[in-house]
Amino acid sequence: MAGLPPLPPFPSSSTFPEKAYSPSVYEAYHQLESLYSQAARVATMEADAARITIHAERIAGKGINILLTLEEFAQTEHISTNWIEDATVSLVALLNDLTQALGSVKHQDDPRVDFLQPVTTVSTGKPGRPRKEINVDLLLLVNSPKRQMRRKAFAQSIGVSHRTLRDRLKENNLNFKYSELTDDALDDLVKNYRNMHPGSGINYVISHLRNRNLQLQRSRVIDSIHRVDGLGRVYRTALREAIARRVYKVLRPHALWHLDGHHKLILWGIVIHGMVDGYSRTVTGIRASNNNRASTVLEVFVQAVEDYAVPSRIRGDRGKENKAVAVWITVQHSPNRGSFIWGSSTHNTRIERLWVEVGRQFVRRWRAFFFRLEDLHGLQRHNPYHLWIIQHLFLEQIDADCKEFQREWNSKPLTGMGHLQSPDEMLLDGLLKHGVYLNANPPDECASLSEDEIMEGYGIEGHVQRLPGQTGAGHAPEDALDDTRLHQESDTEDDPEWEDISLPDEDKFSAPSVKVPRVMNPFAGNQVAENIFVQSLQQADEANIIPDGYNIRLEEWDNGEYPSFYHICSGKKRNRELLVQLPDLEWRPQSEHWVRALEIYNTIKAQLNLPD
Repeated sequence: MAGLPPLPPFPSSSTFPEKAYSPSVYEAYHQLESLYSQAARVATMEADAARITIHAERIAGKGINILLTLEEFAQTEHISTNWIEDATVSLVALLNDLTQALGSVKHQDDPRVDFLQPVTTVSTGKPGRPRKEINVDLLLLVNSPKRQMRRKAFAQSIGVSHRTLRDRLKENNLNFKYSELTDDALDDLVKNYRNMHPGSGINYVISHLRNRNLQLQRSRVIDSIHRVDGLGRVYRTALREAIARRVYKVLRPHALWHLDGHHKLILWGIVIHGMVDGYSRTVTGIRASNNNRASTVLEVFVQAVEDYAVPSRIRGDRGKENKAVAVWITVQHSPNRGSFIWGSSTHNTRIERLWVEVGRQFVRRWRAFFFRLEDLHGLQRHNPYHLWIIQHLFLEQIDADCKEFQREWNSKPLTGMGHLQSPDEMLLDGLLKHGVYLNANPPDECASLSEDEIMEGYGIEGHVQRLPGQTGAGHAPEDALDDTRLHQESDTEDDPEWEDISLPDEDKFSAPSVKVPRVMNPFAGNQVAENIFVQSLQQADEANIIPDGYNIRLEEWDNGEYPSFYHICSGKKRNRELLVQLPDLEWRPQSEHWVRALEIYNTIKAQLNLPD
C-alpha cells in the first residue's frame, strides 16, 4: 500500500504571492489524512466486517467528497492537479484493499449464539442418502396465512431442496392453497379497508387480508384495487416520492433496535412510543400513552423485550425520556460498549421512516379529527379538563390503532431490499441464517469499534429530510408540526427514580423530554360524579342522543352535509394545507360520541359548580 501522498509545498512564485495554502486546504488535507490512516490500519489487521464496512464507507463517502471539493477549487487555491490525481489513486487502491479484506472475513461460530436446527437427518436403513426431517413447528409457522414466504427461498435458507420441502409439507397435511373467495367478496373487503385507510397501497391491503387468514394471489388483489379504486391507485402512484437511501447494515436480528417517540398528537396530550428491529424492520413495540415520561418508554421497551428478545444495542435520540432505557440496557450488558447509541433523530432513520407510515396510516386522521372537533364541536385544546375527556374517549382507540398497525406492518410485503418479504418473514429468515442469542449477554458485533465509530456509523442509513423546528417526531415532508402553541402549559411530572442514576454518557442526554400539555380529571376526588359521567355517556350512546348546539345535528350542517374531509394547516407559518379524508361512516359517530360526552360534562359541571 503506497500511502496517501503528502500535500506538496505551496507553489510560491511571483505568480502566487501568497506564502501558504489557505487554512481550509490544510484542514481538508488533515481530515483526509486522518481518514486514510485509520482505514489503512483496518485494512492490514484482522478486523471484523462491521469495522471494515464503516471505514470503507467513510473513504467512499467523505474521503472522495473531500477530493472532489479540492479539485473544484484547485485553481483558486493553487492546488496541484497531479497531487489530486495521485491522492485519488491512493484512495481508490485503499478502497479496493478494504473490499478484499471484507470479502476474506470468515464467519466464526460464537458459543453465545444458538443456530436453529430446522432440519435433522434420519437414517432409514435403506440405500441412499439419509432422510431430511423439517421441524414441524417451523413448517406450521411458514405455512401460516399471515406469511407467504417463497417456498424456494425458504428451502434454500434451511438447506433442503424445494422438492423435499414440498414433500414434508404434504406429509403434514400442510399443502398450500389459496383461499376461495369470490371477486365480489374480495372487492367488498378491499373497498371497506380502503375507505377506512384511504392512503394505503397494495401491500397494506395484502397484509390486511393476511391478518384475516386469507391467502390470495397478488394479481387478484391488484385487479380488485383497479375495480374498486382505479383513480386513487393512479393518483397515489403519481404522488409517490422516491427516497434516496444509503445501504443499511446490521449483522443479525436484534443486533440493533431503533427507539423514538412520535409527537404528532401531543397537542392533545398523546404520545406514541415505538421501536423497530434494524435488521428486519419488525415493529417490536408501539404504544399510545398520555405522557412522555422515561418510565413509560421503559414499559414499552420491556414489553417488547418480553415479546421478542433483548437487543444488543439501541439507537435513540438525546431526550431524557430515553434515559431509563439507556440505564436498563447498559446494566443488562456492560458500560462503555455503546449499548445505547445516542445521537440525532436524523440518524435514526429506520424508525423515522416508520413514523411516516404511522402518520399516513392512522395518526394523520386522528390529528385532523381533533382539529375538526376544535373548529366545529367545542373542543378547547388548552382546557385540561377537555383533554382528559379526549383521552378518556379516544386514547384506547388510538392505542388499538397502534397495535393494528404493528400487525399489518409486520406482515406487509416490503419492496426494495425486502424483495416483497414481510418484516416477520425477514426476521424468521435472519434467525435461521444468523442464529438466536442464547442469553442477555449477546456477542458484540462491534467489539473492535470505538464508541465514536459505533455512534457515527452503526445502523445509519440515508438522511431524512427535516424541516426547521422538527425534533424526532418522524414527519412526512407535508406534515410539518405546528407547535407554536404547544407548551404554554405542560405536565411537569418527571421521573425522579431515573434522575439519580448516572451513566458514562450522562451529558449526552442533554435534551429535555418533550412535555405534554397539562391534563386534569374534572372529577378528581369525586368518584360518584365520574361514575355518573361514564354511565350517562353509555346510556346516551345506546340511545343515539344528538345534543343541540354543537354543530352535529343535520339541521346545523352547512348545505345539509357533514364534511368528510378536513384541511390541516401545517408549517410554522401555517401556510400549507393538507387534505385529510375522514370517511363519514367511521368519523361522524366519533364526533357524536365527543359531543355527548361534552354535553354531559357541561351539565354535571353546572350542577356541581365544577371549575372551568
